[in-house]
Amino acid sequence: MNEDNNRSSKNESKWSNAQRLLRKRWVLPTIYLVAAAGILSSVFYFQGQNLGTPLDQENQEAPTDDFQLGFDPRDEEAVPVQSSTEVVGVPTLENAEAEIIGHFYDESASAEEQQASLVYYSNTYRMNKGVDFGSTNEEAFDVVASLSGKVTKSQQDSTLGNVVEIMHEDGIKTHYSSLASLEVEEGDTVNQGDKLGEAGRNLYNEEAGVHVHFEIRDSEGEALNPEDFFGQSLEQAAKETEQAEKEAPEQGKDEDKEKEDGDDKEAPETDKDSEESPSEPDQSGLVPSESSNT
Repeated sequence: MNEDNNRSSKNESKWSNAQRLLRKRWVLPTIYLVAAAGILSSVFYFQGQNLGTPLDQENQEAPTDDFQLGFDPRDEEAVPVQSSTEVVGVPTLENAEAEIIGHFYDESASAEEQQASLVYYSNTYRMNKGVDFGSTNEEAFDVVASLSGKVTKSQQDSTLGNVVEIMHEDGIKTHYSSLASLEVEEGDTVNQGDKLGEAGRNLYNEEAGVHVHFEIRDSEGEALNPEDFFGQSLEQAAKETEQAEKEAPEQGKDEDKEKEDGDDKEAPETDKDSEESPSEPDQSGLVPSESSNT
C-alpha cells in the first residue's frame, strides 16, 4: 500500500514539473521547430529514395512498348546518313566475262579518243552517249541495275534491242539497251544488283557484238560520262562534275588570252588570197552526228 502511494506521489510530482516547464514561453516554439525539422527531413529522404541519382534514372526501364518488346533505343548506334547512299556500280556482275569496249564521247578528249568513241550507224558516225560493256567470249552475260530505283521503261526496240530505263533520286536516270531478254516490267521497283536481263546484239552497234549499252542522264536529259560516276555516289560525282565545269571556262579564258597576246606580238603577214580560200575537208570522213544513242 505504501509503495502505491509513493508511486502516485512521484507521478504527480513529474506531471507538476512538466506543467511548470510547459508554462515557459520558449518551450512550445522549440518543440514546434524540432517537429517541423523532423517532418521536412523525412520528406527529403523519401524523395531521394524515389528519384535516385541521374545515373539510376537512366538505368531504370521506361514503361514503353519498345522496352517491353526487348528493344532499347539507347543500345542502337547512330547511323550516318551517308552510309545509306549508294555508289554507282557497273551494270554487270563481278564474275561476268565483260569489259568496256566503247567509251563516252568527251568533247575535251583528244582527237584519237574522240574518234574511238564514235558509233557508225546508217552511214553516219555518231557520238557515243554512254559506255558499252562487251562480252570477251561472245556469250551472253547478266545485266544488273547500277542503282536502286523505279523502272520507267521496259520495252523492245527494233534498232536498240530491248531497253530498260530506271528513275533514281533527283531525276537521274540510268539507261540500258542491247538486251537480249527482259527480267523487269515498267513500274517495278528494283534494288542495286537486281537482274534486268541479258546482254545481246542490236542493229545500232553491230560491231560491238554481244554487249550492253549503259547511260546516265541528269534531270534535264543531258548525257553524263558514266566512268566519272562509277564507285561514287551521284551527289558526290555531280559536285565534282560541276566544279570541273566551273574551272574549265576560266582555264579556257586564260589560254585564249595567252594566245591572243602571242598573235598580237608575232602575227605574220598573210596573203589575201590564202585567207579567202576555204579549208580542206576532213580526210578522215569522221563526222560526229548530234543524234544520241538512246
